[in-house]
Amino acid sequence: MSEPSQTRVPLGPPGPDRRHLEWAMWLLAGALAAVVMTWPLVRHLSTAVPQDLGDPLGQAWFLAWGGHAVLSAPLHLFQGNIFWPSSSSYAYSDSLFGYFPAAFVGSGPAAAIVRYDLVFLLSYTLSFAAAGLLARELGCRPATAAVTAFAFAWAPWKMTHNGHLNVLSTAGVALSLFLLLSGYRRRRPRQVVAGWAAAAWQMTLGFALGIWFAYLLAVLALFCLGTWLRQGRSRLPRWLIVSTAVGGVLFLAVTAFMVRPYAEIVSRDPAALRDRSQVAFFSAPPRSLLAAAEDNRAWGEATRSVRESLPWSPEQALFPGLVVVLLAVVGLTWRGATRGLRTGLALGTAFVVLLSFGLRLWGGRLYTPFLDNAPGWQGLRTTGRLAFLWSLGLAVLGGMGAERLLDVVGRRGGAAGQGRPLVPSTAAVSGVVVLALLVGYEGAPRLPVVPVPVEPAGQHGLAGPQLHLPSDGLSDTAYMLWSTDGFPRIANGGASYSPKSLDALRQQTAGFPDAASVQLLRSQGFLVVVVHRNRIAGTPWQGAIDKPVDGLGIRREDDGEVVVFYLSG
Repeated sequence: MSEPSQTRVPLGPPGPDRRHLEWAMWLLAGALAAVVMTWPLVRHLSTAVPQDLGDPLGQAWFLAWGGHAVLSAPLHLFQGNIFWPSSSSYAYSDSLFGYFPAAFVGSGPAAAIVRYDLVFLLSYTLSFAAAGLLARELGCRPATAAVTAFAFAWAPWKMTHNGHLNVLSTAGVALSLFLLLSGYRRRRPRQVVAGWAAAAWQMTLGFALGIWFAYLLAVLALFCLGTWLRQGRSRLPRWLIVSTAVGGVLFLAVTAFMVRPYAEIVSRDPAALRDRSQVAFFSAPPRSLLAAAEDNRAWGEATRSVRESLPWSPEQALFPGLVVVLLAVVGLTWRGATRGLRTGLALGTAFVVLLSFGLRLWGGRLYTPFLDNAPGWQGLRTTGRLAFLWSLGLAVLGGMGAERLLDVVGRRGGAAGQGRPLVPSTAAVSGVVVLALLVGYEGAPRLPVVPVPVEPAGQHGLAGPQLHLPSDGLSDTAYMLWSTDGFPRIANGGASYSPKSLDALRQQTAGFPDAASVQLLRSQGFLVVVVHRNRIAGTPWQGAIDKPVDGLGIRREDDGEVVVFYLSG
């Protein structure tokens, strides 16, 4: 059965074919940028993490557990060893499961830190490469596509999230859009399936961004359907139907697999959803667009007064970058892209910017309908993270703006012959490269590189279930990291969601070691309590290592940094 020779595409014809292995050049450039922008992190891959010792240590556990579970207990992937005896603890935060192959190499806390740091660098590398390739597919030349790559990968708003690997992991968004656009326009069914696979991979990295990304894909699908209907419902080629069906089913299947444990947690504890007061507090006020992160090299100091006026600046510093905004305005006039594409990018970007203000804009009248009616939005409290979508639109328009500047320079220089495209001079291209570097500089951080606490030798090889004291949000992430040494079951944990059972256990063991706490721990199946000497000052457990244990039927061993209590005697 014959197929139409052409399929009308609303975004215009495909751009020129990319050079062989160009994707490798984008990866190499992205990796180089990541190393330079985060220096000296690469010199401390096994001993330090970027930003702070909070979320990065916990996320190092999430990276490690995914690979460990796939190899040792794939049918119990979400039953992590933390927050014992609670179930589905791997789903208590964004799991980062999509990075699980990285955990196939190495074991233990040191390997977990190396893995975390490399994936941290990889997240920036892939975002850079994917955005550059998307711009190339939309018709940008390599130099102007570099503007898009820097503007998306190193968007200034990201610098407040250098401790949140799940938020930095945006590459799948740009990569899937590139593959889908290229596949559909160039009639490449395998590339279409790969695009949906990349979208599914993005969903495996977490729902902090994944839920909003899924809605973007739904909007784009409806737009394509509407365009097809307006064009008269022309007969669709078989390759398009089959590849879309295969890719779409893959995307939905992976998403459903990832959603299931989160839905179970919500059904078990409805408080896992964010209440309206949390969303209101974390919603970014409009002036957030004028505030850069504190450690932003270019704008941190200049925007300090605005940043300090924000209710919660770590999630609300949304400065987009001056250079890319100016280029984006120019990009609205670039005729290398269709008017529909430019208009759609501008309106879509502006709409998402308004959404990112959450309940602080117009009394929440724009955001509330989504919060109340759109499935999944109730689990999202930090509306400013929508910047990952509007920064991509801004980055693409910025690349188009750079193209417009090159066209103007080429026309004035008379570099185009009869019937030939404009060929800007080397100086003009060099100028655009400088613009790209300026865009990158506006997002460059003074990245703190923080030494990681070493696992105390005295806790190595201890059997579980274990309770580590003191227990709090910060200390527990260190215990999570150290538990990658054999993955013994521990009650401790730090994540977006914390079960009420852990809060109760902390209160009930405040007098440990005493008869009541020992009896409670035994009844729940704990074998070992580890008290960390250098962490207990000022906590309810500061006297635990010196309390008498006579008559409690337990054994205490002092191993220097830790004092270990064996509850079985």
